[in-house]
Amino acid sequence: MTDSRRSDPGGGRPHPWEASYPAGVAWDAPIATTTLPRLLDDAVARHGGKPAIEYRDRRIDYRTLAAAVERTAAGLLALGLPKGETVA
Repeated sequence: MTDSRRSDPGGGRPHPWEASYPAGVAWDAPIATTTLPRLLDDAVARHGGKPAIEYRDRRIDYRTLAAAVERTAAGLLALGLPKGETVA
């Protein structure tokens, strides 16, 4: 039986899904343990105008995403959702 990691068509990477990752991006990079708002704030500080989301022909950069998150949070607070309440 052959090892599936060795027969990967993704250019020698050990897992098939890695073929869709940009060069230099590791799927097993360490994940920071913090709050989601802090993660977003840090990403804005580091990546600002770089794309945070790319879907079809639309790109949203980190600054634009953070602004949309702030508007959404403000709207939920204005509707009476208490700060710290979980939203599913």
